[in-house]
Amino acid sequence: MSSITGKNRKLLIPYLLVAGFAIASLAMVAPLASAQTTGNETATTGNVTVPPGGNVTVPPGGNVTVPPGGNVTVPPGGNVTVLPGNATLTLTPSSINAGEKLTITGSGYGNTQNATLMIDSDTLDPDVPIQTDANGTFTANATIPAEITSGSHTISATDATGIKGSATLMVNEAAAAPSGNATLTAPPPPSGNATAPTGNATAQEPTP
Repeated sequence: MSSITGKNRKLLIPYLLVAGFAIASLAMVAPLASAQTTGNETATTGNVTVPPGGNVTVPPGGNVTVPPGGNVTVPPGGNVTVLPGNATLTLTPSSINAGEKLTITGSGYGNTQNATLMIDSDTLDPDVPIQTDANGTFTANATIPAEITSGSHTISATDATGIKGSATLMVNEAAAAPSGNATLTAPPPPSGNATAPTGNATAQEPTP
């Protein structure tokens, strides 16, 4: 009997390993429901289901993709969160005089999104309203306020989803306007004195 029992034990080992692995996998399902994804989540079966109290968090640049006919199911207490990311902003030129025009190029924004320009904490009005294209990029022109102080300033652009990009702009001193009053100086009068001839004029009668 002891030799038969030993053989049975050897046969049972693979089944025990498989059963242990299955139990461990089931134990990991709940934590994964609230874990942060690494970038992109694709529902190959057509459905993404978040259990009650679970979360699916997608970091900047990530996506949750559901094939046609699929759906994302989030019961009460659960949520799907897409965190806003950072975009890239390029300024041309990067050094400018107050009152001059600046070209701003942005990338890494949401697709077809309106964007707002700022200079430090003040709104900077572009020549035309900004809307990103299908690739999340835009190019805009704006005039730097003439009254802005010289030095370093921050230009930023934020789209409607919260994605923001910023860059540093160096503002040079504006050309100073002419100051003071114009003075007209009259030419000096001629110098010296005019002298009238002196003496007496004597009239003489003609000689007969």
